[in-house]
Amino acid sequence: MAAAVRPPVPGGNSGMKSALIAFVCISVASLGAFVYLFTQQADLDNRVKSAEDRAAQSENKAQQATDLLRYIAKEATGQPTEDPAVLEQAIAKARADLLQDASLKAVVAAGDALGTALQKLYGQYRALSQQFAALTAERDDLKTRLEAANKAAQAAEKGFQDRIAELTAQYQKLEQDFTAAREGWDKAVADRDKRLAAATDTAGQTLAAIRKTVEDLQAQLAQRDARIRELRETLASFRPSADEFAAIQIADGSVVRTVPGERLAYISLGANDRIKPGMNFAVYSRHRGVPPDGKGKASLEVVQVFDTTSECKVTSTTAGEPILEGDIVANPVFDRNRQFNFVVAGNFDLDFDGRIDDPAGQEVARLIEAWGGKVVKTVDTRTDFVVLGAAPEVLRVGPVPDGAVAAEHAQEADTARKQFDAVVADAKSLGIPILTRTRFLHFIGRPVPKGAPEN
Repeated sequence: MAAAVRPPVPGGNSGMKSALIAFVCISVASLGAFVYLFTQQADLDNRVKSAEDRAAQSENKAQQATDLLRYIAKEATGQPTEDPAVLEQAIAKARADLLQDASLKAVVAAGDALGTALQKLYGQYRALSQQFAALTAERDDLKTRLEAANKAAQAAEKGFQDRIAELTAQYQKLEQDFTAAREGWDKAVADRDKRLAAATDTAGQTLAAIRKTVEDLQAQLAQRDARIRELRETLASFRPSADEFAAIQIADGSVVRTVPGERLAYISLGANDRIKPGMNFAVYSRHRGVPPDGKGKASLEVVQVFDTTSECKVTSTTAGEPILEGDIVANPVFDRNRQFNFVVAGNFDLDFDGRIDDPAGQEVARLIEAWGGKVVKTVDTRTDFVVLGAAPEVLRVGPVPDGAVAAEHAQEADTARKQFDAVVADAKSLGIPILTRTRFLHFIGRPVPKGAPEN
């Protein structure tokens, strides 16, 4: 059966469309409002979550700050605390304690913060640590060296101990040998004493005989000395005594030329006559000759020698008595034909200043030998002249600490005086001419101060 068809309602489709449009608009508007509200809700949720996160972070930071404060408080005071006043008081006390320590005043200043002070102290700690490390290394090195030295000392001590043991054994051996030798020595001494006692009587008899022989020889020596004196006196009687200085009053040469205005003169003696530079001659008038005292009117010293003549410088002159050609010259040491023998005795003051400057006549002897003479030690018949200085002084020895040395010098001086006296006595007994210091200097042409003594 066919369905019945509903007839269309006039104007029905238009209402449905309007209602549908209205529904759609309302739905879109609701959906937009819902989307807007949902978006706002999500934003609020995000804001809330962000705030919660910030709050959690702030709470975390606050907790960290609290933990840090408690840590700092524990480090500063030893007790964890959150009270700033307690912490401030502990920091002030710590700073005061640092400033009160005299050893830290050079490191920490009064205005330094505690952290700055700790940094400075840490810097000093680092420096001291480095010094400590260096000292520790040095100590370790010294310890190593000490151990090595101890080992060496132990080795040396062992060597010493071994050496001591060796020397001890040697000493014991020597002591045994000494004991045996001492026993032998004592026995030998006892035997010697017996032999000495037995020989004493014989020695006494022999000594008495020797003394008798010595006395006899001394008596013979005294007789011989007396005989020598008699012979010397006899010999002296045969020597010409009227003019004992005649041998040295003979002219050796003459002045051949003088240089006017110059202190130069030429004499008739040269290299052919064995003249040498440095020799001295006294100048005498050819009319008066050589006097016994040897005083001349001038003195010359040879400066240049030719074959037959010599150039001389004038060393001294006498006022009003010029050197003239033809004047004679003489020197007691020089002789062109022979060599004189001299004995020099005593001490000489050659510059007349009161002090001995030529002990034992060494300079006088040198001059004599340099001018061709011969110096001998003792006086005998071959002696031509004796040059006599001052007699040696006899020393007296008193009770002084160095009496042994003084006694030795006194003995030497006594021996020298005896030798001097013996020379004088022998020269007088044999009639040998004695030239004193002054006379000798006159004869050789050496300057002598006016008024000088004749000794």
